[in-house]
Amino acid sequence: MMPNLDKGNILYVEDNPDNRSLIRRVLNSEGYSVIEAINAKQALEKLEGGEIDLILMDINMPDMDGYILTSKIKAIENFQQFPLLR
Repeated sequence: MMPNLDKGNILYVEDNPDNRSLIRRVLNSEGYSVIEAINAKQALEKLEGGEIDLILMDINMPDMDGYILTSKIKAIENFQQFPLLR
């Protein structure tokens, strides 16, 4: 039986495919829809085009760490008060 994915959309930013798979399964089983990004550039693109309720991100990514990405996201007017977990 498929879970009812109506609790919200979580953007998960993680470069490790095993971690993405694990977190996606856990969150999906709890009713959340997971939108995945493998790096900072992809995360910023996904923020522009989707309805995101929460961002969950890795802090150790090769192209840009989570702290810098957080600063970039918080600089976007629509995301200044946005819930973000690192």
